[in-house]
Amino acid sequence: MPAQNDPVAPLPAPGPPVSVTATYAADLNISAGGSEHDGSAALGRIAILADADLQRLMGIRSAKAHASVIEIFGTGLSASRIDNLAAVSGLEAEPALRLNQLWVEFGLGSAGRFRIGKFPASQDFAVSDTASFFINASFGWPASFASDLPQGGPSWPLASPGAMIKLHPSGGWTLSMAVFAGKPAGMDTADPQRHDGHGFGAFNLAGKPFVIAEVDRKVGDA
Repeated sequence: MPAQNDPVAPLPAPGPPVSVTATYAADLNISAGGSEHDGSAALGRIAILADADLQRLMGIRSAKAHASVIEIFGTGLSASRIDNLAAVSGLEAEPALRLNQLWVEFGLGSAGRFRIGKFPASQDFAVSDTASFFINASFGWPASFASDLPQGGPSWPLASPGAMIKLHPSGGWTLSMAVFAGKPAGMDTADPQRHDGHGFGAFNLAGKPFVIAEVDRKVGDA
């Protein structure tokens, strides 16, 4: 699923060493014709995000921690009306109260950063910076990944335990590499979202490791 689905906390700014943020998003979609079950579907997401500056709290230089919990409610148009692979709404998922992310990140100076914990690959890999402008899941985590990887891979709403490093060589280059637990729900199941309804199954570290790498280069001043 798309990267824009996963709530992303802002970078730490001067202020309290610990911050808590709440966000709300909702979609109302209508199928007016062409499907077997025309009609509407409404769904939403409430997210509670907590961020901590570990340098100010514990003296760990250039380190921060993040945790997020999401409440997904309602019914998506794809599941209830269309039954397509690339979901119409970027919010669509099984209704649940779920631990979404839990990670610690360490700055490596100008060289980059290193993250370890539970998080989705879809925020940092195979996604366009402008994809959040669109609502269809085709513009986020590729449908081919979601269809071919075990349980859809580490993407919305099933994050996986993993480790990621981002390096910034000179010349506008960025090298990103990560390894994740191969089965985000923690075990084989016909419906991984229902099996891991609250987001803790992934800590079983099931499945073969999933490794992903990406090279990015910015051209010009933009």
